[in-house]
Amino acid sequence: MINDKVLNYKITVSIGKGGMAEVFKAEHQTFEDRKVAIKILDPVLARKENIATRFVNEAKIMAKLEHQNIVKVVDFEKRTDMLAIIMELLEGKSLTGYIKQKGKLQKQEAIEIFKQALSAFEFAHKHNVVHRDVKPSNIFIETQKGNNVKILDFGIAKLLESNANDTNTGAQMGTPVYMSPEQVRDSKNIDSRSDIYSLGVVLYYMLAGKPPYDSTSLSNFDIYTKIVNEPVPELSTHPEINKIIKKATAKKPADRYQTCNEFEKALEVNFDKVPNFVKVETNNEDETLIDNEQKNFDKVPNFVKVEPNEDVTLIDDPETELWDKIKNKTDIQLFKNYLQKYPNGRYKEQASKIIDAKNFEKQKNFDKVPNFVKVETNNEDETLIDDPETELWDKIKNKTDIQLFKNYLQKYTNGRYKKLASKIIDAKNFEK
Repeated sequence: MINDKVLNYKITVSIGKGGMAEVFKAEHQTFEDRKVAIKILDPVLARKENIATRFVNEAKIMAKLEHQNIVKVVDFEKRTDMLAIIMELLEGKSLTGYIKQKGKLQKQEAIEIFKQALSAFEFAHKHNVVHRDVKPSNIFIETQKGNNVKILDFGIAKLLESNANDTNTGAQMGTPVYMSPEQVRDSKNIDSRSDIYSLGVVLYYMLAGKPPYDSTSLSNFDIYTKIVNEPVPELSTHPEINKIIKKATAKKPADRYQTCNEFEKALEVNFDKVPNFVKVETNNEDETLIDNEQKNFDKVPNFVKVEPNEDVTLIDDPETELWDKIKNKTDIQLFKNYLQKYPNGRYKEQASKIIDAKNFEKQKNFDKVPNFVKVETNNEDETLIDDPETELWDKIKNKTDIQLFKNYLQKYTNGRYKKLASKIIDAKNFEK
């Protein structure tokens, strides 16, 4: 196939081969910088009507789904000796290859990647398309584009509104480890909730670094038995996400998240980022600062309520609702308004710290020397007090290294610039 032409594209190299098709890299004959991927169905299989129909169906579905997280179809070629889908060329690796290289992912990275996949499948489901083969190898990560996600291979996808059914009773569609119980049972009534189950298993794989079932030591029958009869194994390293995976992979479709948006919201409720300087009240009413290094904290803030059914829902609280709206904003007036409305509110100290930090930013490059370090001479000129503390402060006050201010406070624990040094340290932590 190398050097063969498909439409206006010349095939240059093979980049992957599966059981039914091979994918090639190709370039446009006139616009040489325009590169594409061409998926060509095996010629023997192309002569089988049901497989050829499924391949054409894949092209139609992919062309219909124009979304930033779904691979884009450029064109289609149908000849007596060839069926080919021309697609955008992606650079990076599948989620399988990505995790083989990196190992299990940190929580924040996994969620950022996973939410893109949820967005793609939400779009597909709204267009009545069920993928039916959700697995890590069909989730592609464009590592050169900030880990942008693309969903691949709609080869066995199903159009729900279609009267045609290419899945006969007795034919299982999907990859064993990631199949839903209804796929294993051979149900003909597969819907989008089957994809949601598979996505739950994919999320487990991302955080555990391995699938829940070992296909190298278990037979397909053993895997199918576990899928139908046993819950997905516990994800002990992330108990808060484990609960979300459990719901996504419930045996009954009605017990799962009903949409990918619902799945995504469950993640957002638990893992929205909170600024490092925000304090969280504990049950004993003590306040402890969130660790600056703990960017993706595991603890749920105390204003989150756990209901008896163990679903997590926010308390209906106007003050908390207002704080959630403004906490990541940059307009200082919003925090002043909050303090006017709730002068003794739960977030009083956080709001005050933000205001101090913002005021410091406005004055960071000030030219005037503070009044308390100036004295008048006989000729009415102003000169700096000659003392070691002031001399040290003048050397560090416009520096960016936070350690200099910490050193100052260690040396002059009750110094004249104690409050200003503390504000600078708070501001620097805020910037981080």
